[in-house]
Amino acid sequence: MFQFDNKKGKILLLSLFVLTTIFFLSGCVIRDAQISISEKLKWFNDMLGDEFNDFNKRQEDSVINVFKEKKEEDSEKKLESSQLGDEDKKKIDNWLLENGLNKYGDTEGVYYPEGTPLMNGEDEEKIERYQYLLKRYPNILK
Repeated sequence: MFQFDNKKGKILLLSLFVLTTIFFLSGCVIRDAQISISEKLKWFNDMLGDEFNDFNKRQEDSVINVFKEKKEEDSEKKLESSQLGDEDKKKIDNWLLENGLNKYGDTEGVYYPEGTPLMNGEDEEKIERYQYLLKRYPNILK
């Protein structure tokens, strides 16, 4: 139906509302000469309500689509450590050195109760170091 961008759309819609209200209240009729003013206003209110509902639904759908697209982009960009070559691994290690971080991406001197942060506390499974770093710093190679 109608699509409005913020300020201009609101002004246009308000102008349309005012002109239509004046038209209805002037005694002119659209459908039938016997329609009362209250019936005209009810019809107009219903028509505007439908337009606003359609507009709101389109806005809601566009926001939802933006978040879905962003989520899909993020999942496509995730790297697995198995996809890393030696050059990528060197880049990661150099980044850690440049930023004064230990091999796990923490400041030097951090104590790990398990001896390493790579232990999954739930099932005692060890996570590969580069996978851990990619999850922790997703943009480390950019």
